[in-house]
Amino acid sequence: LFLEGPAGRERVYRDEAGVHLRHSEAAFTLDEVRACYEDDPSVLSPNVLLRPVVESAVFPTLAYIAGPSEQAYFAEMEPLFAAHGIGMPVIMPRLGATVVESKIGKVLDKFDLDISDLHRPFHEIAGDRARDEVPDAVRQALGELQGTVARGVSTLTKAAREIDPTLKGPIQHVRSVAFDAIGDVERKILQAVKRENEISLQQIEKAHLHLFPDTRPQERVFNPFYYLVRYGDDFVADVAESFAAALPSLGREG
Repeated sequence: LFLEGPAGRERVYRDEAGVHLRHSEAAFTLDEVRACYEDDPSVLSPNVLLRPVVESAVFPTLAYIAGPSEQAYFAEMEPLFAAHGIGMPVIMPRLGATVVESKIGKVLDKFDLDISDLHRPFHEIAGDRARDEVPDAVRQALGELQGTVARGVSTLTKAAREIDPTLKGPIQHVRSVAFDAIGDVERKILQAVKRENEISLQQIEKAHLHLFPDTRPQERVFNPFYYLVRYGDDFVADVAESFAAALPSLGREG
């Protein structure tokens, strides 16, 4: 709940004496808050969780179409609706769509990718693709090298313990340095693989930019005008047809 206080719209916190405001730290009794509300109801306003309850009280709501984030916090709101004696609306997921142009579809098919495979930062995608392209012999050799270092350090640590137990620290430092060096070599190998597969990665990056610009859902970034200019009025009909095919109930009359 928010109250118009000395510092503007401030969050209200309940305490033993009544309430206090977040920024100005002004304090009020519950009777004073009620008096402010009766004098001017606009001084009180709901927060993100209480807002749907207020909306349902003013405009009784049978169903609410919510995006992914809204669905998450609506899951926590049933006790709030019950506390105010208001029936909670049915939460329906908002329809969403991703436009896959033919040139992008060809890239997905070429590299055996699903749309969901690209829903993450591109550097992670490129890193995984590069690791997949590292020859088995190289991966095996790196693993064997790490194993050899680990076993050698373990053997040396046990042998040196009889001379001086404090030698364990310097020996473990050797292990850390060796593993860091092996890690550097592995990164250089991945960089070389990326250079070798630069064209492929550029094609995948292009698909990523079309489907998840800034690693966000396409519909959150692009407006429809690009597609309307490119494909004309048929674009809207095609989208509607795709929705109708995915959700047959949309095509019912009445």
